[in-house]
Parts: sequence; structure tokens; C-alpha cells
Amino acid sequence: AMAARRGGVVDHRLLLRAAWPDPASVDPETLRTHLARLNANGTLDTTFNVTGTGFDGDVRAIAIQTNGRIVVGGYFKSYDGTNSGGVVRLLDTGARDTTFSYGTGGTGFNWFGQAPNVEAVTLQGDEKILVGGDFSHCNGTVARGIARLATDGTFDISFTVTGLTDPYARQ
Repeated sequence: AMAARRGGVVDHRLLLRAAWPDPASVDPETLRTHLARLNANGTLDTTFNVTGTGFDGDVRAIAIQTNGRIVVGGYFKSYDGTNSGGVVRLLDTGARDTTFSYGTGGTGFNWFGQAPNVEAVTLQGDEKILVGGDFSHCNGTVARGIARLATDGTFDISFTVTGLTDPYARQ
């Protein structure tokens, strides 16, 4: 698996966190905000499109799983109008993966009730997802700055980090 802060490479295509191209000078059909994918020759991959309303905030971290699904972290509360609390998994097309969830009624990551700031997403060898950033809780459970999610997105409460008073993880 390939994990990268600014993007990742799969099948010689590159994921970028940014607006592509400049939103002020582009046809709305090719505008990509917060996340875009480029083909090997540098052209916009129009088969990948952030769906609906997309992210309501910045993308800060990307990790690509071995199955091609894309785990995205950042400073956002929702993706396409669905609560995601700073982390969402996308299909190869850019659509939200509905099989990835924190569980029912989950609030995701937050900083004492405020917006999450997920700065790092990386994969362990077993495909479990390590998430780092400036957050205090995940679904109401203390997770100060670092947490682990199972491959389906559920919060792994067995993963604990001790001895840190105010951690902040970045990638």
C-alpha cells in the first residue's frame, strides 16, 4: 500500500489534494476541489470525481489501500452531505464507500466538540488505519492525537497510547 500526505500513486495515476485547475478559470465540468487524480501523462483523470457536495473542508492526508480504496483525512466534517468526522474512504471513482463507517451515530474525530483536524493517515501491514492529528475524541471516546481504525472504519478501542499529554501527529 502507498501512503502519502500530498497524494498517492496507483496504476501510474496520481492523487493530489488541491483544486485542479484554478477554480476561477475553469469549465465547471473539469473543476475538482480538494481532491483530484491525474493520469500518467499529467491530464485530469475524469473517471475520478468527488461526488455531490464533496468535502466541506480541507483534505490533509491520503492513504491508498491495496484494494485501491482511498482513505482521506482532513479538516472536514462531512463528505457529500454525510457525516464523516475528518475521515472518509472513497471508491476508485471518488464516490463515498458506504461500507466504511465509524458505527451508528458516530461523530468521528473532534477536538472537544469542534471540527476535526486529521493531519495523518497511514496503513499498517494488516491494513488497519492509523490516524493522527489535532483531535481529542473519536465517537465520544478519548483518542488524543492518535487512533487506529479497523479496515471497515470502526474505531479500535483496544489501541491506546500512554504517556502523552497533548499529542499532535502530522505526516
